Amino acid sequence: MGDDYRQILGVSPNATLEEIKGAFRREAKLHHPDKDPSPLAEERFKKISKAYKILSEIAQQESASKVVKHKSRRGSDLSLTVHVAVEELIACASKVIAIRRTGLCGVCKGTGAKEKTTQQCIYCGGVGTQGMARILGLHKACSYCEGAGRIPVGSKCDQCHGKGIFPEVLSYRLELNPYSDVLVIPGYGNFCAGGTAGNLIIEIEVDRTSAYNLSGLDIMGPITLTPAQAVLGDTIKLNALGKAISIRIPAGVQNGQVVEQEHGGVEYKNRTGCFKGKIRVKVPQIISQEEEQLYRQILKLENIADGPRTLKL
Repeated sequence: MGDDYRQILGVSPNATLEEIKGAFRREAKLHHPDKDPSPLAEERFKKISKAYKILSEIAQQESASKVVKHKSRRGSDLSLTVHVAVEELIACASKVIAIRRTGLCGVCKGTGAKEKTTQQCIYCGGVGTQGMARILGLHKACSYCEGAGRIPVGSKCDQCHGKGIFPEVLSYRLELNPYSDVLVIPGYGNFCAGGTAGNLIIEIEVDRTSAYNLSGLDIMGPITLTPAQAVLGDTIKLNALGKAISIRIPAGVQNGQVVEQEHGGVEYKNRTGCFKGKIRVKVPQIISQEEEQLYRQILKLENIADGPRTLKL
């Protein structure tokens, strides 16, 4: 929910867009993986970035709504995690999702009354807050109209029992792309009595089914080499997330080094990312007699060139 993201950035529920930006800069500076040696820094930085994206969008929407003369009450935000395959992002696939939320009662059209009419609440005068709370500067909802400011006229609706809201299930078509991570959709959150709906916050979680992963348009993953390939260099052909890649490995490449192939990533809107392969030198555990003889010859040559090598503890 929105409050969880506010806790991550350490901002109040009424924080402005500028305050959210300032909090993000502060937290990002502290927890950027380049500056924070903690093993949890990368995960923390991802959470901070996600919270900033969501809260900044919500703040912009709330700022835009202030131009309306009468701003009605807004229901709570709804959070939903959608699991997708990385291939769906690459293919820009559509995905229909079901949303269970608190919606307006369809029988009484949100009025709470059988006759579908309402009148001003006689206890709060239509403002939605209790009288003593207003005097003290508090915002406690009127216990009679539950903050709506209006009450049903006549008999209450049999379905929602006068509340004007009722559980419902909506469908939403989600259009994916390689950059999909979080979306904020206004009006698809929960309704509140006498008010409008909050936001739907969709978090895209990519299921890992491959050694390769996607970062924007870049494909990232391991390149496994033999010791001979690492020493002499080679041209490696890979199939990464359905894309055939031919990448030149330079001689003397080191274990853990990242080798990049331009235009080896995903194509999207006239742009193509890179392939970034992290070198992993695999030492064989079982070798033939011929291979053993060759390795012993290499070791002999190394010892002649550099002198006997001892393990330093």
